[in-house]
Amino acid sequence: MLGWVRLFSIVAVCLAALGCADAQSRLTGATPVTVRSSVDRTAAWIGDAVTYALDVVCSPGYDIVEEDLARDHLPLEGLDVRAASTTREPRDDGGVVYRARFQLASYTPEKEGARIGPLSIRYYRRDADGRINTQMPVGTIAVQEQDIALRSTLPESVGLVLRVARSPTFLPSFTRVLYPLGLGLIALSLVTVALGLKGTIGRRRTSTQAQGPARRPSTDYRLALEELRRLDDTANHEALRHAFGRLDHLLREFLAEMHIPARSLTPDEIDSRVGVDGDVTSARAIAHVLRNCERVRYGGTSQPPSRELLGHALDQAEKALVPARADVQ
Repeated sequence: MLGWVRLFSIVAVCLAALGCADAQSRLTGATPVTVRSSVDRTAAWIGDAVTYALDVVCSPGYDIVEEDLARDHLPLEGLDVRAASTTREPRDDGGVVYRARFQLASYTPEKEGARIGPLSIRYYRRDADGRINTQMPVGTIAVQEQDIALRSTLPESVGLVLRVARSPTFLPSFTRVLYPLGLGLIALSLVTVALGLKGTIGRRRTSTQAQGPARRPSTDYRLALEELRRLDDTANHEALRHAFGRLDHLLREFLAEMHIPARSLTPDEIDSRVGVDGDVTSARAIAHVLRNCERVRYGGTSQPPSRELLGHALDQAEKALVPARADVQ
């Protein structure tokens, strides 16, 4: 009986202490854990890096579940995590500050916006010796969502231009005689053109059979790559981006000769279509170079172009173009 009385006394003391702590928190309006979230930009181009920052401040005696700050727990819509880092900084008063940084980017041009969903961070109490007071968190702190607008290079749609209706204008009556005459002249001219084309095609076919099949003149890709290598202005980022654009155009023209409609395809679509015609290895290598060109052209300030990146891309392009060019010829 005495043991039960002691047990009830201990439970009552614990409940009273927790009740006092909760009442004090309600009176002061203070929370043991606070969080601040921010993004360095609210609108970005496709491929631009957006930095999402979380600063969590824990009062003395409190700590959070650090796994809630992991990159896999971040709810994202239309965004990918390119890099993530988290630091833990103990304070002199016994508190702890967590700083999490996430570098995000969007690669979905068909969407107009991206979103960082709401996040919940669990926290718990620690004893004076630093051990966890309970196995279960005592509460959660909510982080609001963030919306990011995605900019597009497509022109904005303009308003419709309404045409003013005009009353019909009637031709004079004598023009009715000219109508059948005009039809006869048009028919006569069509017959003349058809006969002339038939003779020209016959002569051209005879000439082709005598001379053999003519080869369509193609681009000297080795010479074009050498022109890109002679870029002298290494400090001008715009000039380097332009060089990557010329390399992108050159590679797509080459893939068109391999019967791959690369002018209207993304690098991933090009990679999925290889193997139908042409050299599979060369086409996939060219698709890899095209991805690097797009990262530099649309990567913004997070991935500035450099002479070294251009030289590496040209080396990869030359390794893919020269053997494949010999097969095409």
